[in-house]
Amino acid sequence: MLNYLSARRAKQSKIRFLCVYIREAHAADVWPIDGPRVWEPRTTEQRVQTALEFQRNSKLSWPIAVDGLEDAFLRNFAPWPFRFYVFRGDKLESKSSPVDGTHSFDEVEEALRRFEAELTK
Repeated sequence: MLNYLSARRAKQSKIRFLCVYIREAHAADVWPIDGPRVWEPRTTEQRVQTALEFQRNSKLSWPIAVDGLEDAFLRNFAPWPFRFYVFRGDKLESKSSPVDGTHSFDEVEEALRRFEAELTK
């Protein structure tokens, strides 16, 4: 993932990270693939529980938000299969997107560097 900020530096920084858990891309009962077997949540409570299990199993230390069953975040931000966004307040500064089947985080890391530099002035 992004290696720009170490966990120690992230704690000292005003930069915050948030994971938004969206609809399960490869739920075992919808579009199964090899890997962890996760069922498509049918209720908000089930989606929250699945997100918390993901957070725990992946040892993700960031806070996690959960897109509702109406998939508003998914529809508005098109994060599938995954994306990284940099917001400054309510303004989108940068968004990672796959190119030729791979993901580069260079633009996101550069946006974080600029933001952190401005914060330390």
